[in-house]
Amino acid sequence: MKRLYLLLFPILFLFSISLDSCSGAKSTDKKNEIVEIDPGFSNYISAFTGGLISNQSTIQIRLAAPYEGEINMDEPIPGDLFDFTPSVPGRAYWRNNTTIEFIPEEPLISNQLYKASFKLGKLMEVPAEFQVFEFNFKIKPQTFHVYVDGINTPSFDQPENQIIEGRLMSSDIIDTTSLKKIVHAFQEGSELPVKWDFTGGLVKKFIVKNVKRKTIESKVTLEWNGGGIDAELSGSKEIFIPALGDFKIVDISVVQAPEQHAVILFSDPLDDGQDLSGIVSLGENNISTIVDGHKLLVYPDKRITGDKDLSISGSIRNISGFKLNKPEKIELVFEDIKPEVELLGNGVIVPSTQGAQVPFKSVNLKAVDVYVAKIYEENIIQFLQVNDLEGQYQLKRVGKTVYKQKLSLEDKGLNLNSWNNFSIDLSSIIKVEPGAIYRVSITPRKNYSLYSCTTNASEQDDDDLINMAEDETEWSEKDWGSNYYYDYDDGYDYYYDYDYSDRDNPCKNYYYRDKTVSRNVLISDIGLIAKAGADRRIHVFVTDLNTTKPLVDAKVKFYDFNSNS
Repeated sequence: MKRLYLLLFPILFLFSISLDSCSGAKSTDKKNEIVEIDPGFSNYISAFTGGLISNQSTIQIRLAAPYEGEINMDEPIPGDLFDFTPSVPGRAYWRNNTTIEFIPEEPLISNQLYKASFKLGKLMEVPAEFQVFEFNFKIKPQTFHVYVDGINTPSFDQPENQIIEGRLMSSDIIDTTSLKKIVHAFQEGSELPVKWDFTGGLVKKFIVKNVKRKTIESKVTLEWNGGGIDAELSGSKEIFIPALGDFKIVDISVVQAPEQHAVILFSDPLDDGQDLSGIVSLGENNISTIVDGHKLLVYPDKRITGDKDLSISGSIRNISGFKLNKPEKIELVFEDIKPEVELLGNGVIVPSTQGAQVPFKSVNLKAVDVYVAKIYEENIIQFLQVNDLEGQYQLKRVGKTVYKQKLSLEDKGLNLNSWNNFSIDLSSIIKVEPGAIYRVSITPRKNYSLYSCTTNASEQDDDDLINMAEDETEWSEKDWGSNYYYDYDDGYDYYYDYDYSDRDNPCKNYYYRDKTVSRNVLISDIGLIAKAGADRRIHVFVTDLNTTKPLVDAKVKFYDFNSNS
């Protein structure tokens, strides 16, 4: 018998296909209010918000069993179910019959450790020691970095009007009002307008407008101050604006990934019709070039490392035909690509004829850790109550880790300092069962890195603190579990004490914190299309994924959200 499950929203039906032809919490640290949780709470609460979270996060509690009382998901839950230290004004709502979400009225305080008290006894009868469930969460420290991407000319026929392009990268969300107060720009004492692009998540682009290019060189001072967002960070940068008619190189940088190249920024837009053969060279390397306005992009034909001389002839021209006049020779430093792992392809359902392959690619890693968690077929309906097929919530309630091993990448005869494609064949490492979902996680670690670290050993992190020893036999599922919900036997994994600047440093353990990639795999030859009409009738189309032909004699069984058929 083959089965495939699908959760339909908002109707909240599940169905399967059968082919007939086939003691309370206590504080252990008064100063930091760290709470030790009694494992007995797992009988009543399956998951909760914990760890290091965003200042815009909500706080959720998931019950171990559906709430039997009346719920109204459109109205706040009456009464005070939550208390917070420090205080957090807000309201709690039912999201389904197992999930309660507290929505703060205002952003949470950056770098603040909170203690939450959930009054479980108001919802159900529980022993006295489980009346109140206490837990911790901490808000990410807020910090940011300001990057200047260069000067640009919006209109080539008005070279005197310039803009400065830049980015602000923050560790957590910054509201638009506060964002506008962080960065200011001045030219000769006059403040210039800064226009923001509020899209882009934690990376916000900005443009300094009304920059004037004059007959003599001038400068724009860019200033930033994070006092208004609880970030003790301030600084400034002077950007020199070349005089009109002064054609020269303004800045040079090297981009290491995804494609390694050098970026040369000129004071004027370049003539994109000129032949740059022999005008630009990079040591003895073959190169290709792209002209992009003020920028000249130089790509080596293969990845290089070390110091290389970039030479630019004085005959290179700007858009007005003026030449650089004098040759330039600049020494550039090309580095390794930072260690990374990326999944290839997408989707969850894999036909049996394609095997249980999980393709991925990696760079500058000699090995990765592979975890496989199995969600049992008989638990799929329970899994889909709180997940879609790609989900990962409450995995410990529906499955367990069935494989955990270091995978060496060194035996392939490949240049591991460049991107290479690999594949994990699940059928070669575990017994793959049709109907089960397997969550495969691939984790890089610092002690698997081939990246050259020049930091003194005493300044580097101790790999033994978080990396697996060769003979380690017991791993925790926290390495493949959700970053938002924390189960009891995972313990707390807060990363409370870290330097945000380490996020880009492959020689520090914190760089690898969010580098795990995961995918759910379900081996099935069944394809489903379900459509619900206004008459609340559901039409289901069942096909063979290998042939795309309809499957005859297929029986469809529907389940409601409480697993009743």
